[in-house]
Amino acid sequence: MLTVAFLDFNQAKSSYVLADDINQQYVKSNSLRNQYILYYNQYVLEQIDTQETEKEDLLQLAISQIVGEEDQQLLQQIFQYNKKIKNIFGRVIKNHEFMIISNVDQRPVYVELEKRLISQLLLKTSDIGQVLQSLLNNANLHIQENYEKLVIVTILFTVLLATTIIVVMTKLGRMISRKLVYLHEGARIVAGGDLNHRIHGGGGDEFAELAQSINSVTTNLQSFTRKLELEILARKKTEADLIEAKVIAEKANSAKSEFLSAMSHELRTPLTSSLGSLGLLSALNSDDFLEKGPDLVEMALRNNRALLRLVNELLDYEKVLSGTLIIETSKQDICALTLNSIKDLQGYAETQSVRFVLKENPDPLFAEVHEHRVEQILNNVLSNAAKFSDRGSEVNISITRQNSHVVVSIEDSGAGIPNAFKDKIFEKFTQVDASNTRQHRGTGLGLAISKALAEGMGGSIRLETEFKVGSTFFISLPASE
Repeated sequence: MLTVAFLDFNQAKSSYVLADDINQQYVKSNSLRNQYILYYNQYVLEQIDTQETEKEDLLQLAISQIVGEEDQQLLQQIFQYNKKIKNIFGRVIKNHEFMIISNVDQRPVYVELEKRLISQLLLKTSDIGQVLQSLLNNANLHIQENYEKLVIVTILFTVLLATTIIVVMTKLGRMISRKLVYLHEGARIVAGGDLNHRIHGGGGDEFAELAQSINSVTTNLQSFTRKLELEILARKKTEADLIEAKVIAEKANSAKSEFLSAMSHELRTPLTSSLGSLGLLSALNSDDFLEKGPDLVEMALRNNRALLRLVNELLDYEKVLSGTLIIETSKQDICALTLNSIKDLQGYAETQSVRFVLKENPDPLFAEVHEHRVEQILNNVLSNAAKFSDRGSEVNISITRQNSHVVVSIEDSGAGIPNAFKDKIFEKFTQVDASNTRQHRGTGLGLAISKALAEGMGGSIRLETEFKVGSTFFISLPASE
C-alpha cells in the first residue's frame, strides 16, 4: 500500500512537470509569433518551426504518460487548438506574402484580412491558454490528493510497524532478560578483576556466541595485561637509561664548559705575558736593549712555545676524535728518549722546587715506537709529576724490560688522586680541580692524548695512586729486539 501511494505521488508529480513544460512551450510560441507579426523576420519564422516540432513532441509524450480521462480530454483539446493556431498562422504568413507582391489598390483587402486572421489567432491562443491552465490545475490537484494519501498511508504504516515492534520487543525482552542478567553478572566479575572467570553459555544462539566472545576478550585481556606489565618494566628501565644518559650528557656538557674556561685561561696567560714582553721590548732604547732585551725576548719565546704546545694538544686531540691519528713506528732507545725529556723539563722542575731522579742509568732498551710521540707522552707525565709534587720532593723514574714490553715508571710524592677520579683520569677534560681558581693550570687533555698515543703504538698507560701519598704512572711500550 505504501509503495502504491508513493508511485501514485511520483506519477502526479511527473504529470505536473509535463503540463508545466507544455505551458512554457506555448508561452514561447506566442512570443515568437508576436515577434514575427510585428517584424516579419525570416529568422524568427525558422525559430517558430523548430519550436513547433519540440512542442508537438512534448505534447505526444504527455498524451502517452498523463493518465486520467479528464486530463486526456484536455490534452486532445490542446492538440486540436494547436492545429487550428498553426493553420491560422500559416494563413497569416501567406496573406503577408501576397500583400507584398500585390498592387497598391489591392493592399487594403489584404490588410483587413490580416487583422481578422490575427484576431482569430489571439482568440485561439486565449482558448488554449485556458485549457493549459485547467491542465495545470488538475495536475496540481492530483499532487495534493496523492500527497495527502501518501501521508495517511505512511502514518498508518508507521503506527502498524511501531505496534508490531513493541509487541515483538516486549516478548524478546522477556526472553533475553534472564540471559542478559547472567551475562551481566559474569561481565561484572571479570570487570572486578577476576580475569580467570569464564561465562558458560549453553545452546547455540547469539547469547552463547556473546558469552564466548566475552571469554575470548577476557583471555586477550589477560595476555594484554601480561604484555603491559612487561612493557611497564621495560619503560621503567628505559627511563632509568634516559636519566643515566642525561646525567652523562650533563657531565659532558659541564666538562666541555670547564675545558673552554680552562683553555681561555691557559691561552690568556702566555698571550698576556708574551704581549707584555714584546711591548716592553719595543719601548726599549738602544742603550737598554743589550741589557734587558735578551731576557724579554727569552720570555716571549717561552710563552709562545707554551702557546704552541696548547695548539698542538688541541690538534692531536682532534685527530684522536676523528680517527685520523696515524703513528709510524721505528726502533728507538727508550732510555735515551727518557733522558732527553728529563733534560728538557729540568728547568720546569726547578721552578716547582722538584728534582727528577733516574734510579739508575740503564743500558739501552729498544721499543717499536714513534720518537716524538714517546717524548710527548713522557713530557706530559713528567710535567704533571713536577706540577703536583710537594715542593722539595723528588720524582723517581725507572726503566725496565717486562716480558715483551719496555716499561717507564714515573713516581711522584704529590697529593695522589681521589678514588672518585681514579677511573676518569684518562678521560678528556678531566681535572681533579676544574675550577677557575684552581692552583694548577692545564687543559685536561694531556693524559687523554697520552693514552691514545700509547695505545696507537701498541702500548698502554696505567696508574697506581694513593690519596695524599702519591701516584705512579706506568708507560708500557712494545719492545723491539
